[in-house]
Amino acid sequence: MIDFYNGQIVDILPDSIRGDPVVTAISYAVSNMVKRIVQNADKSCIYAAVDALDEDILDLLAVELRSQYYSADLAIDKKRNIIKNTLSWYCKAGTPSAMLELVRIVFGPNSRVEEWWQYSGNPYMFKIVVDDQEHLLTNEQWEKMKRIIKYVKNTRSHLESIQYLRAGEMKLHAGIGTVGYSVSVIG
Repeated sequence: MIDFYNGQIVDILPDSIRGDPVVTAISYAVSNMVKRIVQNADKSCIYAAVDALDEDILDLLAVELRSQYYSADLAIDKKRNIIKNTLSWYCKAGTPSAMLELVRIVFGPNSRVEEWWQYSGNPYMFKIVVDDQEHLLTNEQWEKMKRIIKYVKNTRSHLESIQYLRAGEMKLHAGIGTVGYSVSVIG
């Protein structure tokens, strides 16, 4: 049996043309190209191995894919999510589902996007509701997020606010009392 990696075309040719120098040279050239293809085939799995890539490779891959919402200062898990979703986001750019996916990657899974008609707002406005205290933005991050949102949203919609929901505990005391009074009417 002929080994695919080490085999050559001349191994399967009839004896009458096997000794021809041109055929031998072509066989050798094709064999070398097959070896190169096989050696580089493992490297082509980079898109399937995003979870195992180093951060510097992720940065290069984001540039290659032109990842719309990618930033080098994001956490590595967010970088991986953005790279994995880049191609699908290109397909659905400007839709509420693309906006929701972005918001959940940046602000966490409990975040949501509410359209103007869902909260009785002004037409063509939307707001982002963040239900997680860990995802507060600095001024610099907020400016970057505004630029990203501008590319994700559809053209007619505008961000009205980002609402942070906070959970807290407090004691509430209620009481009730009565007051009696009398009025004299002199008549």
